[in-house]
Amino acid sequence: MKSFITKALLVLFIITVSSSVLAQKKKSGIISYEMLVSYNFEGVYDHPKWDMLINKLPKKAISYFDLTFNEKKALYAENISKREPISGYLQVAIEKVGEKKGPKETLRKVFTDLVNNKKLEEVEFMTREFLIESKLEVLPWKITTDKIKVLNYVCTGAELKDGDDTIVAYFTSEIPVSIGPDKYNSLPGAVLAVEKNGELMILATSVEIKDVEVEELKKLKRRKFLSSKEFDIIKKDKIEEFNRTLLSRNNKNKKGKQ
Repeated sequence: MKSFITKALLVLFIITVSSSVLAQKKKSGIISYEMLVSYNFEGVYDHPKWDMLINKLPKKAISYFDLTFNEKKALYAENISKREPISGYLQVAIEKVGEKKGPKETLRKVFTDLVNNKKLEEVEFMTREFLIESKLEVLPWKITTDKIKVLNYVCTGAELKDGDDTIVAYFTSEIPVSIGPDKYNSLPGAVLAVEKNGELMILATSVEIKDVEVEELKKLKRRKFLSSKEFDIIKKDKIEEFNRTLLSRNNKNKKGKQ
């Protein structure tokens, strides 16, 4: 009887270890993230009504993204089904900030070709969508001795300076693919958390290791691949056009009040 139990336990142990090893070697799946978005409404207008408005508005929101990956490619895309509705007052405040500080692009998708070291970004800028093609950048990370656990994965810290900001990404070698949310990759493992100036900015909420098909970003009608330089020129022209329109509108309003 003992012999039978011992053999059964041994078989169970072998199956468990084999499954664990196979899971660790698996290099494809889906990682879901929550990204913290901060609103900065301060100093936009010096008016009591503006102060009353922004005091009632949330200072932060959460965006949801999924990273579908395998050994050769990855797609980081906003999960629109989880997008939270924006209130009318918040929308007005965001538009006013855009008028005062100028429009900014919003990242929607990032496709990464790990074999050919290429990257395609889908961004929204002034209600238009653009596809930007560039080489996959290797960021100057400095790996630290910091360790944290995210979703039962042991993660190691890596730090870099981004302008005046200090970014710390936590990656796990248990998922041995050089991927991560947004531009935070080029580390020896998947990035599961990102801090900016000591504040948590992006966090993985689930990891599903399985075989997946990674969708590629393709040209559509009226959309072509642009280089970063080409997009910068378009963006500059559009911002200048936006500022001229805003100035003309403000001048008309001033004349109307006279």
